[in-house]
Amino acid sequence: MPAALIWATAVNFTPGLITVLVINFSITNINALLSTSLSKSGPVGPVIQIFATATTSLSWTTAISVLLLATFIPCFANTKMAASRQLWAFAEDGALPNSLWIRKVDEKHGVSSNAIALTLIGPITLSLLNLLSPVALNAIISLVIINLMVSYLLVAPTSLYDRCTDGGDTHNEHVYRLTSWRGTAVDAFSIIFITASLVIAMFPPVAHPTAQEMNWAVVLFRGDCLIGGLLYFFDGRRSYQCLQDTTLR
Repeated sequence: MPAALIWATAVNFTPGLITVLVINFSITNINALLSTSLSKSGPVGPVIQIFATATTSLSWTTAISVLLLATFIPCFANTKMAASRQLWAFAEDGALPNSLWIRKVDEKHGVSSNAIALTLIGPITLSLLNLLSPVALNAIISLVIINLMVSYLLVAPTSLYDRCTDGGDTHNEHVYRLTSWRGTAVDAFSIIFITASLVIAMFPPVAHPTAQEMNWAVVLFRGDCLIGGLLYFFDGRRSYQCLQDTTLR
């Protein structure tokens, strides 16, 4: 594997783990923390309440919260650019509805302006659902998480099958591979972990949920699969151009 991936993972995982451990061992009364009006104000409320409890100062709480929000700006830019690049790549292969418009590149600036616009307008529009129905927004967020897990679950078994059947080009120096049993162990663990996580993600947060507490992502996922299947049957199977191995190399 590339050393950059290993070091990036280690550098990000280590301080994150330390932060989680420090917070968990520093909170003495989790019920008191979650019962405040600030904690109940939204998903970020408990985090800000931790700052307020630790600093006992409104000024310091505001300063730390602003600093935390500022760190999201480069993350947001990086995520949106990566998402727009992936969206453009799918459209380039004809895998999306109206791919010709999505994959259009601005000749003046040399960027995929339509794909970038979609990755910006889409999340902003979905976030407005919180004003109308927080339940709908939570269902869509859960659906996104489930779709992400399913996409991983499609890759891991394919990689495991490739290893077990000795497929692929193992001599290509540009292919990043874990050799021997390490890659097989990682693929097998990934399949088990993602499958368990996928099942858990489809459950509601409480034992006997009401309509407001129900995890509607299960229903949306079925509809998502149905729409995707119909799009492929009526349009995708004719417009999608699968990359050949020679193109990849």
